[in-house]
Amino acid sequence: MTREILLSATFLFCQAVASSGAQPAKMETAQLTLAPNVPPPIKRKEAAVVKVYLNAGYETAEIAPKLRYVFWTCNGHTPSPFIRARQGDTLQVESSGSDGRGRSRNIDFPAVLGAGGGPSFRA
Repeated sequence: MTREILLSATFLFCQAVASSGAQPAKMETAQLTLAPNVPPPIKRKEAAVVKVYLNAGYETAEIAPKLRYVFWTCNGHTPSPFIRARQGDTLQVESSGSDGRGRSRNIDFPAVLGAGGGPSFRA
């Protein structure tokens, strides 16, 4: 039975690092989509390294008359894009920031198992 997982990257002030250990031979770039759309089902049968490119930024928008709010964005959008991966895949996440205010952020994957949205701590 093949299982797929659908992730939404959320930028938080905590860090989650995920790796499955052995590197599969096949490499591909993730097809990211925005809600309510999800990436298409994965047709391959073998595990792969799935490259994901994310850019953290911010946008200011009016949410009510005369009320503006600063949104954290990922690839220019809020909420962040969806990532589809197959069980056994390794996500290779490359992140950058276009937040000119100099604020740093890390990436959290709420759908990934483990404490804080990632694998259990390994020494």
